[in-house]
Amino acid sequence: MNQLLKYQEITTQCIPRIDFHIHTTWTDGAHSAKEMYENAVSCGLGKVLLSEDARKTSDDWFHRFASEIRSLPERGCEVIVGVETLRNTSLSGVSKKLFCG
Repeated sequence: MNQLLKYQEITTQCIPRIDFHIHTTWTDGAHSAKEMYENAVSCGLGKVLLSEDARKTSDDWFHRFASEIRSLPERGCEVIVGVETLRNTSLSGVSKKLFCG
């Protein structure tokens, strides 16, 4: 079997159609939440997590962001609200990004 066809078969049959790391214009993304969601729907994704970077000012806007995400119409694609934080871990002192929904 042609290698490309083999990998296309694996991709279409085994890899879930999800994206759990999407930013919007609420922090450092280039597109609005609605635009990102509409793009996810048009790409055939089944689930997305719209996640923004937690900052000291997040209290000022995060509830509005979460409300906007929760008000998006579900059109075959589940949308989840997320926040991205930086935490120091005990693994060689490396900072890791953690997601909370």
